[in-house]
Amino acid sequence: MMAEIKKEKSLPVWLCVILFIVGFITVSGVLTLFVGIFIGFDKFKIFGQTTMLQDILNEVSMLIGALCVSALLLRFCENKRMNSLGMSISGRMGDIFMGLIVAAFIMGGGFYFLLKLGDIRIAKFHFNENIFLWNILLFILVAFTEEICCRGYILGRMLRSNMNKFLALFISAVIFMLFHLGNEHTSMLPLLNLLLAGVLLGSTYIYTKNLWYPISLHFFWNFLQGPVLGFSVSGTNTKFSLIHIKRSSNILFNGGNFGFEGSLLCTLLIILFIVLTIWIMENKEQNKRLHQSTQDAELLQDKVKSEE
Repeated sequence: MMAEIKKEKSLPVWLCVILFIVGFITVSGVLTLFVGIFIGFDKFKIFGQTTMLQDILNEVSMLIGALCVSALLLRFCENKRMNSLGMSISGRMGDIFMGLIVAAFIMGGGFYFLLKLGDIRIAKFHFNENIFLWNILLFILVAFTEEICCRGYILGRMLRSNMNKFLALFISAVIFMLFHLGNEHTSMLPLLNLLLAGVLLGSTYIYTKNLWYPISLHFFWNFLQGPVLGFSVSGTNTKFSLIHIKRSSNILFNGGNFGFEGSLLCTLLIILFIVLTIWIMENKEQNKRLHQSTQDAELLQDKVKSEE
């Protein structure tokens, strides 16, 4: 009876997702305005060029918004705790390492191929320790905020509704793409790649319900692409990069002003890693089920023998 009552009180998944999006935009927007008051509106810009401090404070506002709205909806709509987001780090160092490896293969591999094809060339190297460290903090905040939103709550909520995991993955990837719709230099190919990136970022979450692989991949994807290799990140020009590059006019392959993730080469690499990731995770899932079936059979045999 209690289970039935709880089920009746639970809001539909589509309504929870809408409430989350509206709540996240509202709370983070209000907090961003407080940031404007704090640092002075004469120095504060929501759009256009901002300082590194402004970018970081804005991301902190959005992260707080994501955490607060997630906590409220989990508590009052599902009677669940924050650990439902998948933030447990126990035993997940391998996931963090794999996020680095995949990002390095996509960004580093793409950079290498573009150099060989002549679609980019290295203009100079420049290192500023302070700005480099600030960039690490900024992109950590970006990764946590977007993964908590799109994978932790939105994808997690759909999976908890027993929706088909691949359908849930696709819908969450569409929402991830829509979150970037207002970015500068957006066109059809960058939007397609953002959709595919959303699929790749959620490709392990639908099996593990854990956020550390997508957080790691998201952070290293952005950080390597912008502050290290000198591309724009999702249409936003980074304020500092270790490598300064010059691009050819072939924006189909180098991504132009949107960054490498706006290129056809990136499309091919993302698709490759989506296929590899899902193939590996499906095999793991199948082996896990087979192992469980073997254990159940052995337990049944032991029970029959003990009864004899």
